[in-house]
Amino acid sequence: MRHRHLFAIAIGVLAVVACQQGVLRIGRLIETCCIAENRSAVWAGIAMNLLFTIGILLPGFIAGLVARSRGILVGFLAGLVGGILYSAAFGFVSPVDWGAALTSGPMLLSLVGTGVTLSVSCAAAGGAAEALRSNTSLERTRGR
Repeated sequence: MRHRHLFAIAIGVLAVVACQQGVLRIGRLIETCCIAENRSAVWAGIAMNLLFTIGILLPGFIAGLVARSRGILVGFLAGLVGGILYSAAFGFVSPVDWGAALTSGPMLLSLVGTGVTLSVSCAAAGGAAEALRSNTSLERTRGR
């Protein structure tokens, strides 16, 4: 991998953490201002779905744009590393008893689940960013 790819992965990991924190904070704001006060619950649900979708896809798209090539791989790695890092850093604030299997099981499931979910969606977004950035038509790429 080139330095640009490693830089893109680092930017993608930072974008995962920033987007997930942004989704969490804006989601709480929507919840307190709209749902708790019984205002338009339909509007709040639509806003939350849109917010979650943007928060999942944006890091991979950013990583794919920065990388210029191998957008799927770069987006995948950024989502995997960022998801595991975010889940480990912000997912469990309370102390975990590592001796009990019932306590460590959900933590490991959260680490793996978040990493896999973000890696697949970020890979798709990274591939879309690479396709958006490329100027070659389909006919010219078939001849290579």
